[in-house]
Amino acid sequence: MALTKFSDIFIPEVAAANAIEAFAQNMEIMAGLGILGPLPPSVRQKMAAGGEFVTLPRYTHTSGIVTRRDLTANTAVTASKLSTKEEHAVLLRRKALMAYDDSAIVASSASAAELSAEKGRQIGNAMFAEAKISAYRVAIAAIQAIDTPTANIHVESRLAKATTTLTYQALNDARFRMGDKLGILNTVIMRSEQWKSLQDDVLSTANVNFTDVLSMLVSEGTVPSLRLRVILDDDLPFTAATSLGGGTLVASQYNALLFGPDAMYLDFQRQVEFNFQREILNENIEQYVRADMDFLTHLRGIGWKVASGANPADAAVSTVSNYEEIYSDHRNLPAVLLITE
Repeated sequence: MALTKFSDIFIPEVAAANAIEAFAQNMEIMAGLGILGPLPPSVRQKMAAGGEFVTLPRYTHTSGIVTRRDLTANTAVTASKLSTKEEHAVLLRRKALMAYDDSAIVASSASAAELSAEKGRQIGNAMFAEAKISAYRVAIAAIQAIDTPTANIHVESRLAKATTTLTYQALNDARFRMGDKLGILNTVIMRSEQWKSLQDDVLSTANVNFTDVLSMLVSEGTVPSLRLRVILDDDLPFTAATSLGGGTLVASQYNALLFGPDAMYLDFQRQVEFNFQREILNENIEQYVRADMDFLTHLRGIGWKVASGANPADAAVSTVSNYEEIYSDHRNLPAVLLITE
C-alpha cells in the first residue's frame, strides 16, 4: 500500500492545469463543428465589463424601400427609417465543488500528482459538459419560441404522425421548415437512439440512395443526399418514458437539433477559475476544490426576456416563455427542432 504524506495529498497547480487543458480541448472540438461561435468583439468587451445580461444589436428589416419614381409629380416623399431592436442574452453562473479526505489517498496507489491531475480533468470535463448541455437547453426552448409567421414554424414534431420515430422523411421535413433557406442547415445533433431509428428506416426504405446506406452504416456521420453531418451526443436532453398507471406508458420523447453555421453564441465572461482550501482542524484532513464559470449561450435572433430574471436555473433556461422573437425573417435563423419518439 502506498503511503502518502498529508502535505502531498493535493497539488492545486497540477489540478488547475489539467482542468483548463481538458476544458480547452473540449471547446476546440466543439468550435470545429461550426455551430457555436464567439460574440462579436465589441459585444465581448461589454460583457467583460460585468453585468447579468448582454445586449446584441439587431437591425429590423425595412420593407418597401424601393418604390416607383414619378418624374411628373412634385410631391414630398417619405424616407424609410432604419430601426433596431434589443436582443438580450443572459449570463449563466455555474460552479463545481469537490471534497475529499486523506482516506481516499491512503486507500489508493495513486500519487498526489496523479490524483490532482485526475480531479482536474474531471472538473474541466464537467464544466464543459455544463456549457454544452446549457446550449442544448437554450436551443430547444428558444426554437419553440419562433412563432412568426406561424406558431412553431421551426419545430417538426412527429408525435402525432403515423410513424413517430426518426425517419429519413422526418429529417427531410424538418429541413423544409427553413423554406427556401433549407440549404443552410448542414449539421444535425441527435442521440444514439434516434440514430439507430434513422439507420433502421434507411435500411428498410427502397427509394433511399444506396450511397446513403453505406455512409450511415460505415462512417456513422453523414446523410449525403440531405447534405447533413450527423453528430451523436447522448447528452442531448430528452423526456424519459413515464408510466401513467394501468399499463399505460408514455414513450420517451427525443429532440434532434438541425443547425447551420454559427447558429448560436457560446462565450465566457469568466472561464474556469479555481479556488482551493484545506481544512486542517478535522481529524481527517479535507481538501476542497472549487471551480467557477460565468458564460452565456444564445440562439441568434431569439432574446432572453430580462423580466424573466438573471442567472436562471436549468428549469428556467428550458422554459419557452422566457424567450422572445427579435428576428425579422424566420429563415435567417438556421435552427430547427425535430421531436420524435
